[in-house]
Amino acid sequence: MKSGTGVLRVGCGILPAALFWVAGLSPLVAEAQVYRCRDQSGLLLMTDDPSKFPPGCRPVEEDSDTAGALSVAPAMDESEMPAAEAEELARREQAARAERQALIAEWKIQAQELADAYQAAVTRRNQAYNRWNYSSREVVRQSLEAMDRARAGKEQLLEDMAQVFVPAHERAEVDEILQSIPSN
Repeated sequence: MKSGTGVLRVGCGILPAALFWVAGLSPLVAEAQVYRCRDQSGLLLMTDDPSKFPPGCRPVEEDSDTAGALSVAPAMDESEMPAAEAEELARREQAARAERQALIAEWKIQAQELADAYQAAVTRRNQAYNRWNYSSREVVRQSLEAMDRARAGKEQLLEDMAQVFVPAHERAEVDEILQSIPSN
């Protein structure tokens, strides 16, 4: 661009060819289904997804005065939502949060039960080793099975927790409880 001329000069090369190629494809890309409706205030709304229309919106056919026109309306946020809908949304979010908290509390209890079962099995195994006799083999076998069940329970619990958002501090509490159970 020469200083003071206000003209940008582009030489013949790849850039102009690419611009002409993209411009030639633009009509192909612009084809899409457009849905229209009028809201309660009479504003014409258009979208490619009819589920985005606000409640009470009446579908309209394309008329000649709006053919090819573009109406842009911002998406309705929570502050514009009717009070009843906002209350229902808040109630559902609160119920989901309470359900998640109950699930996390249940996981903490389960983690403690697994850790206790593992430690009890280790204690039984060690006692059987210390007072070795013929029946000790069965006690050791049962203890090793109980330890394996506790390890498998730990892995399952960690998989279940990975499927749900668990706040970091609560995840750390469960992890601390499960540290007493070594991995395979």
